[in-house]
Amino acid sequence: MHLQINLSDEMAARLQAESARTGKPLKFLILEAAEEKLDANKELPQIPYGEWRIKFEKLLATMPKGNPHAEFDRENIYEGRGE
Repeated sequence: MHLQINLSDEMAARLQAESARTGKPLKFLILEAAEEKLDANKELPQIPYGEWRIKFEKLLATMPKGNPHAEFDRENIYEGRGE
């Protein structure tokens, strides 16, 4: 497939600089970038919202209530002060 695209001057300059730095032709840099973008999208599974929500609520149910990293709650902080 033959594809023609118009690049901004800034993008063209960035590609030319990368080509000079790596020794790769512009064509290959553009193809690599497109492949990386498409491969990155494959890693994210798309599930329906309802199914995601059920899984999320199950996860929440397994987590402790409140802040598990807090060492003290309000009652412990003021304990013994006569308040």
